[in-house]
Amino acid sequence: MERRDKIAVLGYTTHRNQAPLQNSEWTIYGLNDLYHELPTVPFDRLRWFQIHPFKRSLVPTHDPSPMDFSEGPPNPRDPNHVLWLKELSKSSPVYILQAEPELPDAIPYPMDEVIEYFGPQLGKYLTNSISYMLAIAIMELAPASNGKRALSPDATIGVFGVDMMVAGGSGSEYGFQRPSCEAFLGFARGAGIEIVIPKESDLLKAAYPYASAEGEYFRVKMADYRNEMSRRRGEVSNNLNQMQAAHQELSGAINACDYFLRAHLPGDPGDEQVGRAPVPDSHKPLQPGVTNAGVPYDNGEGPS
Repeated sequence: MERRDKIAVLGYTTHRNQAPLQNSEWTIYGLNDLYHELPTVPFDRLRWFQIHPFKRSLVPTHDPSPMDFSEGPPNPRDPNHVLWLKELSKSSPVYILQAEPELPDAIPYPMDEVIEYFGPQLGKYLTNSISYMLAIAIMELAPASNGKRALSPDATIGVFGVDMMVAGGSGSEYGFQRPSCEAFLGFARGAGIEIVIPKESDLLKAAYPYASAEGEYFRVKMADYRNEMSRRRGEVSNNLNQMQAAHQELSGAINACDYFLRAHLPGDPGDEQVGRAPVPDSHKPLQPGVTNAGVPYDNGEGPS
């Protein structure tokens, strides 16, 4: 794989769109099923991470499918996620937590090398996938040999689409995950690697410095957050309007069917639930001796 001096670590939030995806000077680090939301990126510029344990069913099945995502790491959007990882791992590095038979070409995460590089404290301070990715990015940009690091003057790590907002909501894990990301970013900066983080991100930022009224970041962040919530509300409103229109259209179709069943096909044998009207078949030619809807037919000739 060609070594590049700039690495973009991607997450899921909206400022991921600031990542230099089409710039051939950058290697792109992705994770989980993020490929659903990315434009096409040449495989030779990708590194992928799926740092979740694989889950396998304990119930025997007559049709086992090792590529079925239900038996892979948690990721509900793509039932073929493991198969996607398998194909990518044939041409690009794919890091997984440990060796898995379904992914023979993937790379088990080099935990021992990470601990040796960063030391036993920071090397184990891996509380989320982004931290795992940052550790590999630092080691790629500043490889160690004989206790020394070979650092390119252009070494850069950009983190796009990652917030780790402390107040992530009830039960959020981001509050305890964010410090780990910032620890590795601090290490990278101390090693001479340039750090690029969008203004909209929470990483390496506070609303304002202690004992200062400065708050520009906070205004930018809150404006970005508000825009995102407005966008999501618009999507929900659009879906509601579409569903309401579909409901009205289907109701109209049902009413039309009921009209034709009752007006043009009264008394026909059929399901009472779909509009059969229990009246004589007055619209049909009657034959002598035929009884309609329980009413004897009188053909005017008297008893037979």
